[in-house]
Amino acid sequence: MINYIENGIHTIELYLRSMSYDKTQAVVDDLYQHQKASGNVVIHKERQWKHGINRRYCVYDGLFPDGITMRIDQVNPMGGIRFIVNPSTYDTQEYHPLALYKPDKKSHLIRDVFRDIQGEFSDPQHSGLYKHRAWYFDKKE
Repeated sequence: MINYIENGIHTIELYLRSMSYDKTQAVVDDLYQHQKASGNVVIHKERQWKHGINRRYCVYDGLFPDGITMRIDQVNPMGGIRFIVNPSTYDTQEYHPLALYKPDKKSHLIRDVFRDIQGEFSDPQHSGLYKHRAWYFDKKE
């Protein structure tokens, strides 16, 4: 018998899809270069399918704020990048794997998540901590 049900948002997934194989490869190459230069583990190949063409990578903490995980699906002919957001962790910057986020009318969490992601992807001259040579994607594509 269920005595109590809690409402809220556990996870949000944003998916940048229809990316060509070469664009996802450019992002992967850039992350491996960053990893080599920094000495920190940034990217890890999670899975490689049977023939070795299709791959999935996980990008670790440090690139985005806590609460945002990036996964790269490199699939021929089209792949994409997933952003998995735990709103409770993102909001508090402390790891809360089971907490449910309860937004109110004043909440700007989703807008803030988009801003953080866009800060890495939209500006080819990004002046933040990371400078990515290949992370500019045309919104028309």
